Amino acid sequence: FGRATVNTPTLGRLSALITFPVAVIACTCGGIVPIDVAFHGSRFVFTATVVGRVEPARQYTMYEGKRVEVMSGGDMIGWVTVPVQSWKGTLPDTVIVYSARDGAACGYGFQTGRDYIIFADLEDRAGWLRGRAWPEGTIFPVASTYLCGRTSPIQSASAVFTEFAEPTWVRGDPDE
Repeated sequence: FGRATVNTPTLGRLSALITFPVAVIACTCGGIVPIDVAFHGSRFVFTATVVGRVEPARQYTMYEGKRVEVMSGGDMIGWVTVPVQSWKGTLPDTVIVYSARDGAACGYGFQTGRDYIIFADLEDRAGWLRGRAWPEGTIFPVASTYLCGRTSPIQSASAVFTEFAEPTWVRGDPDE
């Protein structure tokens, strides 16, 4: 039979974690937001194709004499979108919609190349977004969305479209 060995420095770090736990808060949604509430509570409601992703600048710290990258689930990712139609809000040709990197931090995980219906608000760097890492050059206020809203892939949003009137803006409309 083999013998188990314990690395004393590792055991010390482990006991520090057990003795001094860090508060961990995960995203908890209070249920599905009714479409009318989501619509009236959003600054922008539009369909768009996600064409790119903008990461915050890399951040580093020293750990045991080595430089290591620090990444947080709360870092804000910029999702570059091309709006197709809008029901609420005036939109430019491209809109960067920000969301936290990780679902545990209520971030919405877009996929490049897919189409979405997006419910977004205008946010600044104050309040609950303070202290998060943002892509370099971000100009506030920004459009943002989160996991607990009604943002979703178009394919799973048919119920949303039945609730809406005609869009107020459509890309390529000769009247625009």
